[in-house]
Amino acid sequence: PLPDLTVDTQGLISSLELVTLNFDANSCVMVEGCIAQPGDRRLLRFDTTTPNIGQVDMVLGSPTNNPLFEFSPCHGHHHFTSYANYRLLRTDGSVAATGHKQAFCLMDTTPVSGGAGRGYNCGNQGISAGWADTYGAGLDCQWVDVTGVPAGAMVTSIDMIEGEHFVARGFPVLIEQPAVGPLMLEGPAFHA
Repeated sequence: PLPDLTVDTQGLISSLELVTLNFDANSCVMVEGCIAQPGDRRLLRFDTTTPNIGQVDMVLGSPTNNPLFEFSPCHGHHHFTSYANYRLLRTDGSVAATGHKQAFCLMDTTPVSGGAGRGYNCGNQGISAGWADTYGAGLDCQWVDVTGVPAGAMVTSIDMIEGEHFVARGFPVLIEQPAVGPLMLEGPAFHA
């Protein structure tokens, strides 16, 4: 069996925030492709928690000399190369904006279904069965850049990148609250 990762959609919805931040041309987020150009950027930020609901751990090991990771000279640490892509979709399904998860330290941060975690950390990365890894909305690249996206109804989609180390059933995950409907981007804010 393989690890089985999913996304905590309620946690993502409850953490959504729309902010404007300014970036210079030499910022790490510019170098790593998290924004299209420097200056003021309108960002839809959110937490991403990925529980491992499978029966086995996702074991990645040390990022040093590991082909699953690449070293980021800008940040001074390794990044897992293909973890998740974010898309902001219009209600007709067309893509309004995109982003990607800059995974740098996949580890047990949140217990999901009891049981002891294995103590994965930045030097020995993984997510135990029954545990989740969380990236907070305040981290670099934990967003979709919505600069220039016109107001309207939107749905957030997260595509986990499956590989030989884990499966991600049910993706893409469309994030919306059924009782309320899709996100509405309006002027400087949004509401769910």
